Amino acid sequence: MMKALYITLFVLGALLSNAQSNLYTKLNSYLSTNTKEKVQNRLIAVNVWSVNDQNSREINKEFSEAYSIFANAKLKGGNKGIIVLNVTLDQDNVITDITLKKDGVKTIRIPNDNSDIINAIGAASNVVFDENGNKVFENINKGSVVTSIQSLITR
Repeated sequence: MMKALYITLFVLGALLSNAQSNLYTKLNSYLSTNTKEKVQNRLIAVNVWSVNDQNSREINKEFSEAYSIFANAKLKGGNKGIIVLNVTLDQDNVITDITLKKDGVKTIRIPNDNSDIINAIGAASNVVFDENGNKVFENINKGSVVTSIQSLITR
């Protein structure tokens, strides 16, 4: 009985870690295909937000601030900066663009029709990966984004 439980837990763990690296792989592929960002040796963060969710908009602003501060900072382990993407749950691209401009958010926007990435995100509201695709942070709370990212910076 105990052996079956351990096997089940191992399989679940393997599936969850696969899902994490699956999201990282999709984000990395998106960046390589659609931007000029150099992804090697950089953290990759993604935030999911909605125009009508003030909390997610505030977190989006914090990720934008972290991106502007740490985009090219030297991180622990010699890594070189962070790339921040955002995904909106809203279908109206005009309102989304207006909101991003109003909020002063300057991150890389993933189109809301990119179902591969949206499905890979799952229940997470935001995720930060290290350069190897390991999840460093997930669901960072409002008020903690910049300090969480800063904790990865070499001093």
